[in-house]
Amino acid sequence: MRKPWKTIVGFAMIGLAITGACYADAAFRDYTKPMNGLESAVATASLILCPPQLLFTFCIDCEAIGRGGFIMYSIPGPILFIQSGSRGLCSPK
Repeated sequence: MRKPWKTIVGFAMIGLAITGACYADAAFRDYTKPMNGLESAVATASLILCPPQLLFTFCIDCEAIGRGGFIMYSIPGPILFIQSGSRGLCSPK
């Protein structure tokens, strides 16, 4: 049975959009203020929706703003793109 490409590409684009949202969250978060419950929930959801971010677990002094952050998030972007596309390939019709 042949899988429609719209489903596969759709899932893959959702994965890329999730990575972009996680990058935007990391870039615009103010780390100088104490963390509240909402920010904790957003950070947890971000790690659940984009597991390739766990590659940055030991990156203590990394800035998510600017070119360095864009390069840093260009690693989990394609990983989640491929992972989500695989989910689209395996999804039932």
